[in-house]
Amino acid sequence: MVGQLVVISGPDQGRVFSLAEAQTLNIGRGLNTDTKLRDAHVSRLHCQV
Repeated sequence: MVGQLVVISGPDQGRVFSLAEAQTLNIGRGLNTDTKLRDAHVSRLHCQV
């Protein structure tokens, strides 16, 4: 693990996602994302880190 992404507000507050070197983390609500967030303000594929 190189780092972590921490959700600081909203319905997913407190969830933590590991960041690994040379890997992409897909963030969003969609079933094909690594996070599967529940916040309606987030798109299905919101961004990639």
